[in-house]
Amino acid sequence: VQAEKTTVETELKKIAEEMEKTQSKLDAKQAEITEAEENLVQAKVEENTQYQSMKIRIKYMYENGNMEFIEVLADSENISDFLNKTEYISKLSEYDRDKLKEFQKTVKAVEEQEAALQKEYEELNTLQTDLVNQQTQAQTLLKGCSAGRFKQSARQQDGDTAEAGGGREETPGRSG
Repeated sequence: VQAEKTTVETELKKIAEEMEKTQSKLDAKQAEITEAEENLVQAKVEENTQYQSMKIRIKYMYENGNMEFIEVLADSENISDFLNKTEYISKLSEYDRDKLKEFQKTVKAVEEQEAALQKEYEELNTLQTDLVNQQTQAQTLLKGCSAGRFKQSARQQDGDTAEAGGGREETPGRSG
């Protein structure tokens, strides 16, 4: 009986330690998720800001077309002015391309962060399931231990009753 008690206590300690480790992992994972959610919100804000800026630029380019560039070049006073304006237009086009690439990178980064966050949620779910399983394991062990004690106690009471009743029988109304 004592060996069984020691075994159960050892098992319970082991399960309790596992539960503590799992809870620590769970807390750490929750902190990671909170940080990832904040980063994702910031990335989405940045993405939206870039999108709005590009939308305004594209609308401007659509409304004014390339004719504005041609007019700027045609208004050049000399070859030097023409080359300066050509350089300006080239830099403006390069700026637009760079902004488009930056926006594409931001969109990709947001998608990657969303995927990483989904993975974090799955890992959190796994840890929560592990913790529930460990709690169930501990409860099962305790119930089994309690049931064993109950049976042992019942056997012991049956034995005590048999010993107590075996010596003398009491008859109602008679003492002695």
